[in-house]
Amino acid sequence: MADFYQMLEDRLGQEQIPGVHLAPEIPEKKLNGAQKFASYGQETPLALIDNTTFGSGKSGALITTHALYVSTGKARFDLEAIRTPPTFDDLDGFLPTSTGTVKIPKMVLHETQDAFERVFEVIMAINSGTADA
Repeated sequence: MADFYQMLEDRLGQEQIPGVHLAPEIPEKKLNGAQKFASYGQETPLALIDNTTFGSGKSGALITTHALYVSTGKARFDLEAIRTPPTFDDLDGFLPTSTGTVKIPKMVLHETQDAFERVFEVIMAINSGTADA
C-alpha cells in the first residue's frame, strides 16, 4: 500500500489544499470527527478530505489502506472496486458503483473538489493497472 500512498502524495502535491490532509499529518481531532461517518477500525487512514466549514472532519471523505469512506449515507467503498470517477452537478456528487449510483458529498471549495477528483485518478490508475510503477 506504500505505492498507493506515494502516488497519492505525488498526485496531490506539496501545496496546502484547503481541507485536504495526508498521513501522517492528519490532525487527530479531524480523524475523531471522521469517525462519525467512517468506521475504519484497523485500516490505516491515508488521506482526509474535510468538507466542513469549521474543520471538524465530520463531513467529507476518508481514504484508508482498504476503502473510501464518504459522509453521505456513511458509505464505504473498497478501493479495488472503484473503476469510474465521481461526477458533480451544481448540488451533488455521484459515484457509479456495481450496485447503482451513490450520492457523495459535494465539496465546499473548488480546490478541495479538485483534490478529491485527483484521489479518484490515483485509485482508478492502480485498479486499471495503468499506474506508473
